[in-house]
Amino acid sequence: MAGAFLARYPFYAEAYKFRARMLLVKGRNREALRSLKAAKGIDEWKVYGFDEAEANYNAGAVDEAVRVLMAQIESLLDAIQSGTHIFLLGTMVSRAAQEKIEREVRKEVMRVVSGRSRRLARHRTATLLKRARRSSR
Repeated sequence: MAGAFLARYPFYAEAYKFRARMLLVKGRNREALRSLKAAKGIDEWKVYGFDEAEANYNAGAVDEAVRVLMAQIESLLDAIQSGTHIFLLGTMVSRAAQEKIEREVRKEVMRVVSGRSRRLARHRTATLLKRARRSSR
């Protein structure tokens, strides 16, 4: 199914990921890794690390699976921090307000990561942003 699609559209990264998921179900882990590598070659910004970690684990490469898993988690955490920072730079609020909001976002992320909450609370961050917006005018 994915093979026919990829024959027609060879630069569609999601089809490679779909094929990798099908191969993982069949236990064809090495082929799944090759498919994920092809997907990453087309679209390096998509998240493929979790699938790659699973394929490595199932292929018996536990150390590589853990390395890939941790790298993926670190990448996502970095994206949260850098994305928040870039967003705040674009808001033109004061540096003090940026730092306060970044601390609040980190605190909320930690609540979710630690399992104390299932969702990020938006109220406090929204309040800080609205206050910063009023004071910057």
